[in-house]
Amino acid sequence: MHTVKGSAAMMQFNSIMTVAHRIEDMFFVIREKGEIEEQYSKTLFNLMFKASDFLKSQIALVEDGNTELDSCDAIVLEIETLLAQFKGEAPPEAPLLLSNPPQALPKMQAKTMSFIFSSIKVRAWKALERLCL
Repeated sequence: MHTVKGSAAMMQFNSIMTVAHRIEDMFFVIREKGEIEEQYSKTLFNLMFKASDFLKSQIALVEDGNTELDSCDAIVLEIETLLAQFKGEAPPEAPLLLSNPPQALPKMQAKTMSFIFSSIKVRAWKALERLCL
């Protein structure tokens, strides 16, 4: 995600850079903790898929020649809220903007999250590479 963030920043794609940065922050905390609490599992998965979809949509806009990208404020707020909950800086019941309330899943190990992170990174990096060719 660091490479996606840096490449997007260099090309002044601020919404891509900001979302990539917040995802990077989230995965840093997850790596440090080694696992996340059950109550956040589904929310985290949904949020990572949502972030991946957002990044892909923004890259598609760039590939189509658009210079104006969508606002990332809503997804950044969701990521920052969940990140604050992981860190214990926000109550577990702090509202997220996700449409479906989380249901408990087994604790996810850092390896599982690393796999998801790698998948998002590879897809975003390949799309940014295509833009540079």
